Order: sequence, then structure tokens, then C-alpha cells
Amino acid sequence: MNDDVWRHICTFLSPETLRDVAKVHPVFYEQWMKHKYRRIELSRGDKLAKRFWEHLECVPSPIFELQSGLTVLGNSRGNKRIGSSVKCVVIKPWSINPRSMTYQGRTRRLLQAFAMLCDPDYTKAQLQKKIDKRLDKDTKRVDTLFSTMVNVQEYHIDWDQDPTHHALLFRSFLKSGLESWRDTLTHLALHIPLEHLATLARITLPSLCTFNIQFTTLALSLREINIYLDGFMVFLHNLKDTLTSLSISSNPRSEHLDLSRFFRYLGSFPHLREMGLKIPFDGGQLSDPHTLCNFIARHTHTLRSLSLQTTRCAVHSSPVAPESAFWIQTVLSTLQSPSHPHSPAHPPLPAFPELRSLTLALRPLKAPLDLISTFLRAHAGTLEHLALLDRTLDLYDLRTTLLPPLLSRWPVLDLRFLAPLKSLEMRVDRISPHLLILLAQELPGLRKLRLEPADRGMYAVVSTFSPISVAQYMSLTLPATQERFEEYLDRHQFGGANWKLEQLEIVSSLSSASTTTGRMQLQMHQILSSRVPGLESVNEVGPASL
Repeated sequence: MNDDVWRHICTFLSPETLRDVAKVHPVFYEQWMKHKYRRIELSRGDKLAKRFWEHLECVPSPIFELQSGLTVLGNSRGNKRIGSSVKCVVIKPWSINPRSMTYQGRTRRLLQAFAMLCDPDYTKAQLQKKIDKRLDKDTKRVDTLFSTMVNVQEYHIDWDQDPTHHALLFRSFLKSGLESWRDTLTHLALHIPLEHLATLARITLPSLCTFNIQFTTLALSLREINIYLDGFMVFLHNLKDTLTSLSISSNPRSEHLDLSRFFRYLGSFPHLREMGLKIPFDGGQLSDPHTLCNFIARHTHTLRSLSLQTTRCAVHSSPVAPESAFWIQTVLSTLQSPSHPHSPAHPPLPAFPELRSLTLALRPLKAPLDLISTFLRAHAGTLEHLALLDRTLDLYDLRTTLLPPLLSRWPVLDLRFLAPLKSLEMRVDRISPHLLILLAQELPGLRKLRLEPADRGMYAVVSTFSPISVAQYMSLTLPATQERFEEYLDRHQFGGANWKLEQLEIVSSLSSASTTTGRMQLQMHQILSSRVPGLESVNEVGPASL
């Protein structure tokens, strides 16, 4: 049978099945190798890692015993090395430590003692010599290894913020990797010391589409930061003809970092479809949010995904203005008005006519939700994915502020249209029957729901949607068994039969081994599986960075 037919058959086989039948036919083996070595991680330079590197440089030559009795050599189909199957490389820089000698002879000890008498720094010099020797070996091995992996499309460097890692190692990761995969690389994610970003200015990647960068400046001064970012901007501007996704994040340990100047001088990217920014929630690393607004405004007609997220508060060298914490509200209000006015009779015009995905951190936690509501109302006709993070939402917030904008009305006929929203993620106070009823009625087209409950108990809510205090809300909320939970759903006409929900994920801060975690997943699956016909899975997952 033709090899193309065998390859088509492989598309229907699971990875486990491919592994089991790898010796049946050379095509099966080829596809199994591509799956097994699609993604590799390099995080150490010890003997075990070096043996793995040497293995990637080898040419596989398995022998397949076919039913016909013929013997087929795998390398007869081409002398491709194992490294050619690698599509994704993840590097976590490692420390270079010289091996200590466990035993030294008497003569060696005497010579060493004499050398130390002549040169007090002899031991230090010998140690540095060993480090340089190991560093030279590791960089040469990395260069050789990268040259064998000719089909890499994704490249990640994830620095652990240890300042003792050697600069030569980072330069080898950048220069060798980016030059070896210049024509094939489409996805690049970097978290490296800021001083190495300037070396990217000489590199061009004509096929790169997705770029993620995390800034960690530690104690660098603002002047040094700006110098390094200027060289980095040269690299970014060289990507203007191909870049479709740009994600920027900063580490809270960046004491003097201010991205305002960076966004002020950042140019336009004609094909940019996705934009993301993640900085500490106090806004101190973006002293002038209007520079970010101006950058986003140049891409409003092309952006399909917008993500504005926050991390924990950062350490700053000087006091931060209180209004800086409202940087997300500033961005949304500036983009939505006054160039996009609206009135109660006419819905606001969308600032992003092609927007499909929106991820927002609801910070500060007690800030009004009016600006968020207005922005959602303007883009309700196009949004397919919505994630509202950080702030715990209750039924009153959803009923009065966040869900109504997604169910806009036609100005003349006053008829609601179904929102195209397919995926919703948010943090809620608790998972209650009233919450599920509300979502099923208001968002019947929802396919994926991801909830992070602050309280993991099962409750039956008997309160109204009127604003009440926390104490009143708790007093009107009763703990519920699974039977009572189901009874409440049925009594209040839960519209699960018309709900298109396929996947429910419950975010848990507990360990996966917790009995509470498994019980919640099992209970929700038992409750909803018979009431939502299209439900395929109920999963409990750990918190993940978005």
C-alpha cells in the first residue's frame, strides 16, 4: 500500500496506539518519532542530558520484520536525524558548576599547596578555568544540537531569574537557535535578562508570526532599561510584515521598569491580530497609559483578540500615583470615547469591529463596572470568548451589569439577539443553582464555561437579585446537598435542554489529590449530565496563567 495511505491511517491513531505499532511498518515508526520528539526540553547540562543530545543527533535505523518476511531498514527512507522531528524547543537555562575531584594523590596535593604559596589566587583561577572549559563544551554542544534540528517552529527560553547564569550561554541560545531556525520559526517566547535583548537587533525572522516577551529588569536603572529596549525595538520593527500576535508581560521584581516610553516609540504592525499586556495591578510600570492607548488605537481595525491582565503588586523606587491602578479603565474609556459616542437609544459603535476574544482583569477590585459594561455592549455582536479575571463576581453583578450588555437589543424592534459568545471564564463567589439557571437562560449558545468559585461548597440561593450586604447574602444562602441542588434546579425550570454547553471547567486552588476536588467534579457531572444533552465533560483543573 502507498505510504501516503499509511500516513492517512496514522491520523486516526492515538499516540499510545502509534507507539504499540511502531515496529509494524516504517511509516508508523516515522509518525511515532515525530510525535515522541515533537517537543523537547533542555534544562540541564549533566551526563544524562548530553546522552540525550547525542541521541537527537543520531540517524534512526530500526529493522522492521514485515509479514511478507522482507527486512526494511528505516534509514533507507532517508538519512534524517532524530532531531529533524523536533518542532518545539523549550530551554530553561542551567548553572555551570565544575565537577569536584573526589580523590587527589599525594603529589598533586603537594603541587597544589606549593602553587597556593606562590599565588594566593591559584585556587580561584583554577576554578574559573574549569568553569570556562565546561561552558565552552556546553555552548559547542548546543550549537551542534541546534544545527541538527532543522524543522523547529516554536522556541521558548524560560529564565528562572537567577542572575548567576552565564551570559555566554544566553548568547548561544539566542544566536545559534535563531540563526539555525531563521526560515522555519513561527512562534517565539522569551524570558531572558534584559541586557541580552539588544543582541536581537541584528537578527531577522521572516516567518515569525507569534511573539511573547517577559521583561525582568531586577535592579537595572531606568537609563539602562531604555538603552536595552531601544535595541529590542529594532528587532520588533523588523517583524512588522509578518507579526500577527504580540504578548508583553513584566515581572513584579522589575523595580525601575516603565513601559510608557516603550509604547510611545513602538511602531505599527499591519497584520497584528492579537495583543496582550500583563503588568502589576498597581499600574506603576505604565506611568502614562495613553501611550498604550495610542499604540492599540493604531490596530483597532485588525485586532481580533485583546488581553489586559495583571499580576501582584510590584516594588517601586518611588511612590506610585493612586490613579495608576485604573490603567485598564483608562485604556477602555479612551478607545471607546469620544470617537465612538453612544446614547441610550443607540448602542455604542465598536472600537474594535473584528474583536473576537477579550480578556480583562477587573482591577481595582472595588472599581465600578460601568466602563466594562459599556465596552461589552459595544462589542457584543462579535465577541466569542470572554474572560473576566481577578474579581469575584456575584449574581447581582452578573444580572445587572455584565450579562445585559451581551444581550443587546435592536433599537427599533426591541428584540434581543443571541450573543455569539461561545466561551466564558470568570471568578464567582460560589456555584449555585441560580447561577446555572441564569447562564443557561441568558447565554444558551455558550459552549465552554470555566468557573473559579471562591467558596467550594454547594449552595442553594434563595435571595433576590437586589443589592444586599455580604452578611445578608450569606444569611439568605443555604448549604445544599446534591439532592437539594437538583431539586432547586428542577423547581425553577432550569433550561438545560436548550443549553449548548459542551465543556465545564471548575478551577480549583486545592491539590488534585484532595477529596473535595474530586467530589465537586463528580457531583456537578451527575447533576448536569442528565439535564444538558450536549455536555461532554466536567473537569476540575488547577489555576493556570492565562
